[in-house]
Amino acid sequence: MPFPIIKLVTLIAKQLSKPLTNAVKHRAKTSPAFRKICSAPANVYHRWDIQMRTKLLGFKSGPLKKDIQPMNSERAVELGAELIGEFTVYSVAVLLLYAEYYYSSKSNERKESDKKLEFENISNEVLHLSLNVATLEAELREAQRTLGELSSQNHALMEKVYGS
Repeated sequence: MPFPIIKLVTLIAKQLSKPLTNAVKHRAKTSPAFRKICSAPANVYHRWDIQMRTKLLGFKSGPLKKDIQPMNSERAVELGAELIGEFTVYSVAVLLLYAEYYYSSKSNERKESDKKLEFENISNEVLHLSLNVATLEAELREAQRTLGELSSQNHALMEKVYGS
């Protein structure tokens, strides 16, 4: 699939999934159970982020997981809702790309099947025509043999009649 189409599909996926993302964010801010669901991935992301930053800054060993303070509740819910929203956007994009791949592969299979069927039909036609040619060649040889016999009979009759 060409590059601009990929960008277009991604843009469409983002636009289609924005209402779902906004609903997730709104639900995360209002529902206590959903707040817990959103804060868990945010804290995991936060720990991973802190560990990666310390390693990138050149420290040999990053802080232990137990030493990293969890994010405050509001920020964790906001980041978790954002992560879940982005995951939703990319999930929709992946599903759209997979659907496009699936349909294009089915289309290619159908085209290949059509080409194969056309090739078989042409092969059968060529075989049929070659059998016809062989039959016509045999009939031509028979006609030439008959013509040769008639010509020699005609020549023999001409000698009898005109006596040369």
